[in-house]
Amino acid sequence: FDVEGRQKDRDSVLIDISSFFLGNIGQVSEKVQGGGSLAALLGGGGGSFSPDREKSFIRTLKVFPENLFAEVTLSFSGRGAARGFEEVLGSTFPVTADPRGLTLRVSYLLTVLPEASSYIPRRADSRVGFFQTAYRDWSRPDQRDQVVQSITRWNLVKKDPRAALSEPVKPIVFWVDSAFPPQYRKTVADAIASWNSAFEKIGFKNAVIVKQMTEKEDFDHADVRYNVVRLVASPSDAYAVANFRVNPLTGEILNAGITLDANFLRAIAGEWEMVGAPSDPVRHTGDDHASHCAACQLQKKAAANAVIGASAILLKEGPSAKERLAQFADEFLFSVIQHEMGHILGLRHNFVASTQLSMAELADPEKVKKHNTSASVMDYIPFNIQALGRPQVPFFGRGLGDYDYWAIRFGYSDTGIKDPDAEAKTLAALASQGSKWGLNYQTDEQAMSQLDPYAVQFDMASDPLQYHTAQAQLTHKLLMSLGTRKP
Repeated sequence: FDVEGRQKDRDSVLIDISSFFLGNIGQVSEKVQGGGSLAALLGGGGGSFSPDREKSFIRTLKVFPENLFAEVTLSFSGRGAARGFEEVLGSTFPVTADPRGLTLRVSYLLTVLPEASSYIPRRADSRVGFFQTAYRDWSRPDQRDQVVQSITRWNLVKKDPRAALSEPVKPIVFWVDSAFPPQYRKTVADAIASWNSAFEKIGFKNAVIVKQMTEKEDFDHADVRYNVVRLVASPSDAYAVANFRVNPLTGEILNAGITLDANFLRAIAGEWEMVGAPSDPVRHTGDDHASHCAACQLQKKAAANAVIGASAILLKEGPSAKERLAQFADEFLFSVIQHEMGHILGLRHNFVASTQLSMAELADPEKVKKHNTSASVMDYIPFNIQALGRPQVPFFGRGLGDYDYWAIRFGYSDTGIKDPDAEAKTLAALASQGSKWGLNYQTDEQAMSQLDPYAVQFDMASDPLQYHTAQAQLTHKLLMSLGTRKP
């Protein structure tokens, strides 16, 4: 940048960063060519949009001790009545108010990387599901593979290394957004803190601390010094998403946030509704490709599944239906937040985990208490259909699964070895247990390939066909009784 001015008494300089944020640093221009990159990828088209600098400006600029946040409005002009976004979004009505123009609001967040850290990277192992950061190390000519892969995790170090159970030097602190209605705050906090049970098994006490945001702690969510679980509202989507920022050189997680859409809280309030005429085009909701990276998006499938469970409770539970419905809602919210917190700790999806227990075992309260309804909360887990009519059996387990404890041990246990490559050899023995019952790992790539009938989203039981058969029978009863339950 050119120096526009100097202030000697503060030893500071003035630069103009407008061109940086209003330029194409985010490669937005490429995304709006030909009606959007997705349309071009699918062979679609639409007109092109070109940047309109006169109508683009910085809306907000916030400077915090460790990061800078900028929100900009980028405007584009269309050539030849540019269209195309309607096809991309599966909509039959115009997305823009006028097809000759497009306005986007884009946020940028620049974070300072720590100059020095005691963090020791931990090498990845494909048998345990952690997100990874990688680079090529060309200084090792003796290595056949130049790629160095490290897992993403927080820097947890014991205050007292000699103690069997010690608090960490720097715990993972999460704040619950004050936007959450009071009746949900404890459930959200308990779900986040539930991961402490896994850390206690490897010697950490209070590794995760949860605090409630109030007017007294009225900080900005864009400040990366705070990790926040937020509640937002959208017209129709029901989603949850976890994001974290990582030092790309080491894999150390520096900051994180969970966002929950309020429609998740309303999902079980009424029948799930989809109305369509025979002439309507098939609409793709995007659910099946919702998770490619560190962002997990539990979308409409989870909400729709919850509605089936809630409807079944009202049909089958009789006098205790109201109480059981409240239990169902609480357990559903708990499971969603618990899943997203798993991502925040670095864990990827495990879509084979829900096949650990048989249908008979899912009806056994002791079995479910010991193993949860799934070997991992990192699966997309439907409600436990065996809980219907069985008050002692949970719809969604509140504990962690066998795989979760094992994965946290791999990622966070203190081996005492300071060299990451040497440590990898020791951890390989732990990772080799992945073939044991309940410790199998299959993630997004396997589920999306549709090659393994057990690596599937929203299935359950060691024989998933039994679960789906029971669910189909339940859905049939709900449909046949619809006239007596709803006008």
